This record gives sequence, structure tokens and C-alpha cells, in this order.
Amino acid sequence: MMTDINDQADRIDLPIAHVNQSGRRFQAFGEYVASKATLTADSRRTALEGELGAVLKETLGGLKKLESFLDALENLAVTSSHVFALESRVLRLPEGIRPEDVQLAIFAARVIRPRLLEFKRDASSFFLPKLQNVEVLWYQLNEYVKTTQDICGTLEKRY
Repeated sequence: MMTDINDQADRIDLPIAHVNQSGRRFQAFGEYVASKATLTADSRRTALEGELGAVLKETLGGLKKLESFLDALENLAVTSSHVFALESRVLRLPEGIRPEDVQLAIFAARVIRPRLLEFKRDASSFFLPKLQNVEVLWYQLNEYVKTTQDICGTLEKRY
């Protein structure tokens, strides 16, 4: 979605090279002239920024949901695994959950913990709907997705 917005934004103010490099020069010249109409370009920029704002609103909602998962992982990483030792008679775990399982989850969270630093940024102030930043926003969101996939993959392997 962000790449579509970026492609559309790139076509708002076309350079003359667009005509020179095109195989269909007459059509490219028409696109070039249309892109130079200021009123049309401004309205298209405004429309694209509105569309980008809607996409980012949805993105921020997803990041907010992800934040609770990451906070839980961070809390688990600082939990003392000694509390869940086999000899512990103080702790009563629910049926089917063994102390070893909890210790493995704590260990996996500790391995993942350095990756959590990548999310320690105020997403609402970073993900602002500005067309000039679409490529940076897309890149950062893509990095968040990769990191989240790595975290989930590590949890699956370790736990």
C-alpha cells in the first residue's frame, strides 16, 4: 500500500527525462504536461497524504497491539527463572504447565531481549503522513515486520 502511494507521488511532478526515456513519447509528453499543472498536482498530493494518513492510522493500530506482546516479552526476560525451579514448593502452576516450560520461555525471552530495542521509538511521532518520507516509513515498517518474524521464529525454535 505504501509503495503504491510512493509510486503515485513520484508521478505527480514528472521530470522531462520521463519523456526522453519513454518508448511512447507522445503519451509520456501528455503525462509530463499534466503533471506540471500546479492545481492538479497540489490536489493529488493532498489526496495522497490523506490516503497515507489512513494507512498509517491502521499501521499504528497494529503496532499498538504488537507493543503489548513486546512488553510481555520484556517482562518475561527479567523474570527470575529460579522461581520456577523444580524444587520450588511455593509456586503452584496450572495443570499441564511444567516449571521447565516456563524456564525455557524465560530463556527464549532473554535471547530475544536485544531485538526489542528496535521497537523503543515513539511510533506515532515517527509515522507521520508526509509524502517525502514514504520510502523511509516503508523501510522502517518492513524492518519491524522482519524483526517481529525473527522474534517469533526464535520463540518457536527455543520453546
